[in-house]
Amino acid sequence: MGLIKNILLTFLILILGVAVYLLFKTDILKTKLDGVQMIPSNAVLVFESTDPVGVWNQLVNQPIWEKLNDLPALQDIEAQLIALDSLAGKSGNLYQALKGQKFTLSLHPIGKEEYGFLFTITSDDNRFFDFLQSLKDDVANTSHTRKRNYSGITLYESSDRENGREFSYAFYNNVWLGSYISFLVEDGIRYGKTDELRNFKETYPHLYVEAPSPSPAGILRMSGSGLSGFVSDLTVSGKGGLTENLYSANLIPVFSDESINFNGKLFMDGNSSSITDMSGKGNGSAFSHIISNRAALINQYLLKSPYDLKASANHAFEFRSTTMAEIEEKFEKETFFKCLTGEIAMVLEENLFSNIPNKTLLLKSTQTTEALEILREFQLKTNQGDPTNIYNEYYLGKEILMLDVEEFPAHIFEGNFNGFLRSYITSVNDAVIIGNSLRNIRSLLDDIFNDNTWGKSPTQKKNLNALKSDVPFQVLINNDRFFNILVKNSVPSWSSVFQKYASLFQSFHLITLSVAENDQFEFSFKINLEQKSDVGKLILTESKSIEFEEDLIYGPAGIQNFNDKSTDFLVQDEEFYAHLISEEGEVVFSFPLPGRINSPIYQIDYYKNGKLQLIFATSDEIYGLDRDGNLLPNYPIPFYESKKISYLNLVDYDNNLNYRYFLSDTLGDLYIYDQFGELLDGWNPKNSTGSPLSTPPAHHRIPSQGDFMVALHKNGVLEMYSRKAQSKIGGGIQIGESISTSYAIEEEPTEGLSRIVTVNDAGEMVKVNFKGELTYRSQLMRPDRDTEFKLVNDQNLDEYLLVIEEFNRLSVLQPDERILFEMNIPTGDLEYQYFSFGSNNKIFAVVDKVQEFTYLFNSEGKLINQKPIDANPGIWINFSGSRNEYTLMSTHGNKLFEYKVPF
Repeated sequence: MGLIKNILLTFLILILGVAVYLLFKTDILKTKLDGVQMIPSNAVLVFESTDPVGVWNQLVNQPIWEKLNDLPALQDIEAQLIALDSLAGKSGNLYQALKGQKFTLSLHPIGKEEYGFLFTITSDDNRFFDFLQSLKDDVANTSHTRKRNYSGITLYESSDRENGREFSYAFYNNVWLGSYISFLVEDGIRYGKTDELRNFKETYPHLYVEAPSPSPAGILRMSGSGLSGFVSDLTVSGKGGLTENLYSANLIPVFSDESINFNGKLFMDGNSSSITDMSGKGNGSAFSHIISNRAALINQYLLKSPYDLKASANHAFEFRSTTMAEIEEKFEKETFFKCLTGEIAMVLEENLFSNIPNKTLLLKSTQTTEALEILREFQLKTNQGDPTNIYNEYYLGKEILMLDVEEFPAHIFEGNFNGFLRSYITSVNDAVIIGNSLRNIRSLLDDIFNDNTWGKSPTQKKNLNALKSDVPFQVLINNDRFFNILVKNSVPSWSSVFQKYASLFQSFHLITLSVAENDQFEFSFKINLEQKSDVGKLILTESKSIEFEEDLIYGPAGIQNFNDKSTDFLVQDEEFYAHLISEEGEVVFSFPLPGRINSPIYQIDYYKNGKLQLIFATSDEIYGLDRDGNLLPNYPIPFYESKKISYLNLVDYDNNLNYRYFLSDTLGDLYIYDQFGELLDGWNPKNSTGSPLSTPPAHHRIPSQGDFMVALHKNGVLEMYSRKAQSKIGGGIQIGESISTSYAIEEEPTEGLSRIVTVNDAGEMVKVNFKGELTYRSQLMRPDRDTEFKLVNDQNLDEYLLVIEEFNRLSVLQPDERILFEMNIPTGDLEYQYFSFGSNNKIFAVVDKVQEFTYLFNSEGKLINQKPIDANPGIWINFSGSRNEYTLMSTHGNKLFEYKVPF
C-alpha cells in the first residue's frame, strides 16, 4: 500500500513538473496583450496591418513613390524599417517574421511642434518570439547597443551611425515596441503595465467596434481631436477654420499609379457619420461659374433639400435662444428653403487658417429673386421696420444686403456654416451668396466679372471633373492655392520643411474627401507625376504696340467697353489729346483737352440706359465724354471760381445712378457736385484745415456706422464728415505732423473695429476707427531723417503694402509690418503700383521715373521680369482666369505696349 502511494505521489509530482515546465515554456499563465493597448491616447493616427512589409513594398513599387520618397516622414519610416531589417539579418527575415503578426505604427506629439512614430508588434506565435529572442541576443552583443532598465523592463538603445540617432526598443510580454524617440517606448510600457491610463483603443472604442482587426492591406485609424491638435501645432494662428468638426475615421489605403486613396468610415462623436442619410443627388459642378480661382478649400453638399442638413447637425454649435426666437418670429424659413435646391457649397480662401477666416456660402436657388426678397424683409424686420438703419451696398451693379444677425446661417442650417458675425448677401444668376465680410463679397463679384472663376479656368478643369455628382458631401482642396497659404501660415519649423520639399507637396495638385450614400468615406491625393519646370524669371516680350505722333504723358487707364465687356484704354499725349484705344488696338477717338488729366478715369451711366460714359478732370474742369468722343450735355463742368482741382472721386451712394463728384482743391477745401454740375449744400465748398490733401477724398459706407466722407490732409489731420458735411468725430484728428501718402481701410466683421490705416512722415503706422479713436501706433524702421514712407493700395482698394524708401534702398512691408522684400535701386524718384488677384497671384510694381524702368515682383518678393520694362508714367495689369494669363499694358515714349504673360 505504501509502495502504491509512493508511485502515485511520484507520478503526481512528475505531472505537476511537466505542467509547470509547459506553463513556463509556453507562457500560458501570462496575460496576453494587444500592442494597441500600449499606444498612448494622444496618437494622431494609428496604422495597423498583418503584412506591413507587403504594404510597404506595394507603395514603393508605384510610380508615385518617385515623388513621395523625398518626404521626411516616409524617409523616417523607411529608415526604421531598414534598421529593423538589418537587425533581423536581412535575407527577407524581417518580411517572414512580420507576416501574419499584428503590426502598428502610431504618430504622437513629442514636444512643441514635433511628432514621432511608435512601432509595436504583437504575436501569439512562440516561433516569432524565438526569432525576437535571437534578435535580442544578437543585438545585445554588438558594440553600438546599450541596455538600461525602465520600470523593470530592459530597454535597448541601438545607435544609427549614419544619422547619429538612436533606435530604442523593448520586449514586454508578447509585444515588441520600438521608436527613435525613447520616451515613446517608455510611454508604451507604462500604458501596458497599468489599467489606470486610457490607451488609444479605450479612448476611441468606436474605431475598433466597426473595424476590430486589420487586414493585410492595413487600416488607418485617425483621431479627430489628435488631427485637430496636429493642425493647431502646425499653423501660426492655431486651428482657424480648417479644423472645425474634424471627424475620426477608419480608412483602408489603396495605391494606384497617380494617387493614394483611403476608403473607409467616418465617425463623429463616437458614432458612424449620419451625413450620408441625406441621400442627395446633384451637379458636382453646380457652382463652377461662381467659385473664384482664389478658392483654396470647398465643402460641397448635394442634397434633396436644405432640411436634409438635420442629418449632419453640428451639435457643438451653441444656439442663442434670442436669435432663434427672432428667426422664428421674423424670418420666413419655410418659404426661403422652398427657393433652394439643396445644392450648397462653403468656400474658404486666403485666410482659412485665421481665427475668423473669410467664408462664402453658396446656395443654389430656383427662385433667386424671391429668396433675396425674403432676406430683405427679414433685414427690415430686424431693424424694427426702419429703413434708415439698414445697411445696403452696391458693387458692380449688384446689391449687397448686410444682415446684422450673429451666426445667421448656422441658426437656420442646424449649426452648420458658422463663422458669420455678420452676413453680407447678394445673388448671381441661380445662386444666393452669403459672405462673412463685405470685402469677400466684393472680391468674388470682381472675379466673376473678370472670368476669374473655376468654370472659366483651363487649369481647374481637372478639379471640376473630380467633383462627384453622386455623393451627398465632399471636400475639395485646391493645392495650387492651399500649399502657398500653408507655407505662409505654418510655424517656422514646419514652414521650412514645406519650402524645402515644395516640389513634392506641390505635386498633390488635388486633394478630395467624399462621403457616399453607403456611409463610405474616401480621402484621395491626386499626384501630378510630371516634373514642373522651374522657369525662373520671365523675359516679357510685347504682343502688340500702338504708336502715336506725340509722347504719352498719361495712362494707360483700362475701362470697360459696355458693348462686349472688353477693355479699352485711354491715354493722353503731350499735346493734351486724349485717345481711346480698343482692345484690338484701334483708335476709337482722339479728343483735345486744354491741359493734363489729373484724375483716374471713371465710368457712369449718365442716361441710365446701360451705356457707359467717361468722367475725368483737368485742373480746371470736369469732363464727360461718351464712347464716341462726344461731350455730355452741360460738360465740361467748370470748377469753383478760380480754384484748381487737386483730386476727383466718383460717388454713387445707393447705386441708383445719381452720381456725385467728390473733389478737393489745392488748398484742401472739399466740394461735391451732382452729375449736372450743381454744387451741393454744405459742400460749396466745405472749408477744411487749410492744408492740401495727401490722397483723393472718398466715401466709405461702414456697416452699422453709416456713411463717411473722408479727407486726409498733408498736415496730418484726418477728417470724417456725414453726407451733409457735418463732422462725425467732432473735428479733425491729428495723426502726425505731416502725411504724404494714401490710406487703406481695414475691414473687420466685428462692429466698431473697421479702421483707417496710414503711415505718417515720421514713419509711424497709425490706425483710427470710425469713432475718431486712435487705436494703434507703431514706429516703423527709420534709418535716417530723409527716409520716406508710403502706403500702396491694390487696384481694388482691398489690400495694401507699406514701403520704406531710403537712399538707394527700398523695403516693402506686409500689413503686419514684416518685410516682404528689399532691393537696392539707384534713384529716389519712384512710384509704386500693387495688383492683387489672389493669395499667390500678386504683382508689386516699382516705377523708376528717372530711368523710365518698371520692376515687377511676385507675392514672395521675387523679381518676375529678368529685364525691367520700359514704362513711364505707369502700367495697367489684369488677370484673365479663362486664359490663365496676365495682360500688361504700359506706355513709353510715343507707344502703348501690350504684353501677355502666362500664369
